[in-house]
Amino acid sequence: MKITLLVLLFLLFSGDSLKSQSAEEYYQKGLFLHSIGKSEEAMKMYDKAIKLDPNHYGAYMERATEKMISFDISGAIEDCNKCVELHPDRDSSYLVRASVLSVNRNFDQSNQDLFKAIEIKPDNPMAYSSLGTNCSQQGLDSEAIIYFNKAIELDPKLFVAYSGRALAYRNMIDFENAISDYTKVIELDPSFFMTYSSRAICYFETGQYEKAISDWELLIKKAPSFEPIVKHSLEEAKRKLGK
Repeated sequence: MKITLLVLLFLLFSGDSLKSQSAEEYYQKGLFLHSIGKSEEAMKMYDKAIKLDPNHYGAYMERATEKMISFDISGAIEDCNKCVELHPDRDSSYLVRASVLSVNRNFDQSNQDLFKAIEIKPDNPMAYSSLGTNCSQQGLDSEAIIYFNKAIELDPKLFVAYSGRALAYRNMIDFENAISDYTKVIELDPSFFMTYSSRAICYFETGQYEKAISDWELLIKKAPSFEPIVKHSLEEAKRKLGK
């Protein structure tokens, strides 16, 4: 697998010294580098794509995402603004900018972009899910659930909407509904490891200590790096059972 990856990297980048690369080629290289976790290198490819083609929508969009991940919020917003300028008719232009604004806790402007995305594409589950997340972050959990319900209605397999709704239920001390949604998240995406801990907390709060222990132990088995994070909670659940 490692050899194959090295070969792919060679094939992708050896061309730089053999011929002039197009903006699209640099963009595609950036996507590949992002997919293998090389964010800084991906950013350089998007920079080169934009230098060759100052109107390359995809490169601005992906670079904005990379900047958001690295907490360069002003840079991300600048790239998002360029996306809106290039394609004000695309819901994705507003969705990404809404995410950046949300990270910056500018919820009013974020919501404006999300409603604009819905105006462009009314059956947009991610926009409704993001509205729910914005509400939850402001403590508006009842309102958040309404948006998460709509997102799930539009896309019953959108695990982030179930996860967001579960947190809203948990904030409202509705642990049974939270457990149900966390279980759905695990069903849809078992690799979303922290869900096991979130469900374990709900089990613990409802006195279901054996199930809480089972979830925390399963989390540690799947992702050992989480052990220091949940160790105290796991020990407390065992103490409650007299173990």
